[in-house]
Amino acid sequence: MNAENLSQAIKDNTKKNDLPESVSQAVIQEVSRITNIDPNKLKIINYSQQLWPDGCLGLSKPGELCTLALVEGWRVVVGNEDKEWIYRTNNGGNYLRLENTNCKEKMMNTTKTKVSEVNKIGITQKSITAYGTVNTEGWKDAELILRPSSGVAGKLEFDFVAQPPDGSVAQVISSIEATYKSEFINRNNHFIVYASHNEKGIFLE
Repeated sequence: MNAENLSQAIKDNTKKNDLPESVSQAVIQEVSRITNIDPNKLKIINYSQQLWPDGCLGLSKPGELCTLALVEGWRVVVGNEDKEWIYRTNNGGNYLRLENTNCKEKMMNTTKTKVSEVNKIGITQKSITAYGTVNTEGWKDAELILRPSSGVAGKLEFDFVAQPPDGSVAQVISSIEATYKSEFINRNNHFIVYASHNEKGIFLE
């Protein structure tokens, strides 16, 4: 691995969010190691602080003994143009585990996006739904993953991903959809949904 490339990738990924550099470095370095992907082609897509239930970060293996102490840490989504990897780490990033052993991939295309509004018990919740296509049957667990802020007011960007099928499946164009819900989606927001081959935007007035 080229140390200079890794250093530049870490700078690009930490300057726009508050992830500790040690965590960004650990996750990017690990994905680069297991995939041989240039670290400059990897980026932090999303992250959140977490309190893991045990020393195995909630991902114990059969027969594995884990300390029962709570562990403060991070859940980090890192990806390139095609795939995303989700890691759990401790606060410093010196201990990490891969959460999604079968990594999600982006949809082939996004065909349509829409925004809906539902009022429940006085709380207005808006949702963004993306519709897309994949080139085989068997995709599942589709979701919209919110990217870290781009710094542009009112702009929300999402990656449209799902779990690809295992084994042999029919090679046929199939439809798939995913929804992101939040009461914090505001008017005058601009939404962009990214698939592998295209992107779709919508403006909420």
